[in-house]
Amino acid sequence: MAKPSADWIALNSTPETYNTPALLRSIQILDLLELGGTTNAAATALCLSQPTVSRRVQHLVLDLGLKASSDRCKKTLRYTDNLCLQHLRQACQSHRLQAGAWRVGSCPWHQSVVQPLQPWILVPSRFRHPTEWQELVVARAIDAAVVSGLDVQLALQEPLEANSHGLSWEDCLLFPITRSPLGLLSPPGSSHSPERWSSIALPPQQFAPGLASVVRQQQSQCLHADKSCHDPQAWALWLQQQNRPVLATPAWALTLHPHLPGWRWLPWSGDTSEHHWLLVLRSVWEAHPALQCLLLLLRTGFGQKSYKN
Repeated sequence: MAKPSADWIALNSTPETYNTPALLRSIQILDLLELGGTTNAAATALCLSQPTVSRRVQHLVLDLGLKASSDRCKKTLRYTDNLCLQHLRQACQSHRLQAGAWRVGSCPWHQSVVQPLQPWILVPSRFRHPTEWQELVVARAIDAAVVSGLDVQLALQEPLEANSHGLSWEDCLLFPITRSPLGLLSPPGSSHSPERWSSIALPPQQFAPGLASVVRQQQSQCLHADKSCHDPQAWALWLQQQNRPVLATPAWALTLHPHLPGWRWLPWSGDTSEHHWLLVLRSVWEAHPALQCLLLLLRTGFGQKSYKN
């Protein structure tokens, strides 16, 4: 697909600013808490203080009669959904999508690809299994998510073969975006061709089982990071302590590179790659053409940077 023209970008690109209506800002705070996992992460994303975020969430929980999930091990959302919250989230979603201001979730691997396309708010990135992203999309806390095809294929237990209408996944659709080579970001002085059954650093197994499968197929061992490692600084600190190569796409290597001076990324084992997919709710996709614009921008790599050692 050719890159969009300057006229197309002028008419269809994302707005430079977007303001959530005051009436719906408490819902936005709750959404960012669900996405970031902590009140500190939500506060950073919204440029608010942590006590302000905590207080606003507590008021909303009381006003709407929300109940905390009884099993956080199986549920992504911390608060049990109710009909009132569903309608308020739908109103928030419709308002931002009509303005062309989509909210896209992604793991840190894809954050540098997604973030340039949503400059009005810092959506926290977290490592999640595709089924967790699906839950957030269905709840309308996000409008779409960029997910790993390796992980989705394991979740669906069937080959991914999308057509022009997208691949169906329950109430959602999956659209292929781009394919990225997988490589090793290695510490200074280490061999870029690790010995057989040597350790390769990865996200936690429950968040990225597809990547772990690739590492085992290459006859290497998986060294999984702690579940608290989500931001580049935490990852860089952990990697320096382990002093082991980390499996990374060029985008993830580019994000880590400022925190890991001297580390070098090179493609791993020839054609090893990861296909990225856009996950959307079918009804939202059909109602809001803005998501089609998002898909085109992601497929053309608009705003992306390339990795350089």
